Amino acid sequence: MLPGNVCYISTEVDRAFQGTRRAKTPPIGGHTGGGNVHPPQGGLRDRSKTAWSHNWGLAERQALLQLEYIVNEEYTKDVLSKDHEFGFERGVATILNLSYLIPLSNGKFFKDLHMMVSGGIIPRMDQFIEQIFPIFERQAKEVVHESQQSQAGVDLFEHSRRCIAEAMIVVGFGQDHVNEHNIKIAEEVADAIATVTGIYQNTSPFARTFPKTWKVITWVKMMFGLMAFKYFPMTLPIIWKEVRGRKYRPLNSGMLEQIEEEDGNREPLLHYAARMYTNSEGAISLPSVLWLSVVMLAFIFASVHQTAGVAVWVMYELSLRKEYIPVIREELSIIADSIDKTGVHRLSYEALRRATFLDAFTREVLRLKGDTLSLFRVTTGDVSLGGYTIPEGVAAVPLLARQNLTSSSVNYQ
Repeated sequence: MLPGNVCYISTEVDRAFQGTRRAKTPPIGGHTGGGNVHPPQGGLRDRSKTAWSHNWGLAERQALLQLEYIVNEEYTKDVLSKDHEFGFERGVATILNLSYLIPLSNGKFFKDLHMMVSGGIIPRMDQFIEQIFPIFERQAKEVVHESQQSQAGVDLFEHSRRCIAEAMIVVGFGQDHVNEHNIKIAEEVADAIATVTGIYQNTSPFARTFPKTWKVITWVKMMFGLMAFKYFPMTLPIIWKEVRGRKYRPLNSGMLEQIEEEDGNREPLLHYAARMYTNSEGAISLPSVLWLSVVMLAFIFASVHQTAGVAVWVMYELSLRKEYIPVIREELSIIADSIDKTGVHRLSYEALRRATFLDAFTREVLRLKGDTLSLFRVTTGDVSLGGYTIPEGVAAVPLLARQNLTSSSVNYQ
């Protein structure tokens, strides 16, 4: 990703500009192929310099038949605040190659995910942290042990992904469904969706040369090689077992709910999500069970792959800035609820909320990383911005990294 505010045009160039030939579009600049293969900040600096010298931005052909607009921070607020011109839901679906889910869910798929997280996870963070803390503690010890035994280093992403996959099965489906088979499938699903959504597309010469063919091949491999024979056979029996015969209180209803806790286990996220798809009698239909499996699939991907990536990024940045480690350790020792017999600090959600220095460090890493999916938008019509016209149906994303960069700070002069 480039340190700047970038508008990626995700449709083919000729199709994107049909009917807008007379519109004033930004100037087209040169392209350096290495920027696509190696996306971090340094790869596209020359284009940022060109864009900085223009009033609004730079439109450019890309190897994947895409255009991108580089805009300065003056117009970020327009892209993020004018939802009637820059659609959020279509934007996220576009960047993840999941546009087909919009009509299937009547345009509510990502809103449902947001509701599930905001209503089913955030209010119960104390409970979930208590459940998953031992998982992270155990995995951290394994990382330390492996690093001491190995001379070749440790794959931190692999450990992070394995740890988060187990934790999310606990959160999503319950402790009873945690086993090595299910954890492995969760990891495979997260990796497969990451590939399908194009996260690794720019690293493949074949994908860059034949993007449409690559999408078809990866979709077929995922749907018939993984989903049909691994993911759905795992999740559908779990969901059916959990929800069958149970009457739920719909989120918009005052009907009393029958809550039964088996063996003292706490209710997993699955049951909250089920309330979103109950009928008037509080039951879950078979089509709703299928759709619930799709929603939980999105939850697994977002939790496992994306969170693991962010965790590794934070750890790498911390390893480069070792002077912050003592400060963070001291803060955690102060706010810890208790210390167990092995010397590990026990941290509740309320305690973590008081970790202001750790929170600030993590936020700064995310700010400089810059590629936040929630900022992605798609134009709902021809949009005028900064004296130029952006065609309907193209994607726009302001990258956070440029917000606090100046021409002198990135050597533009």
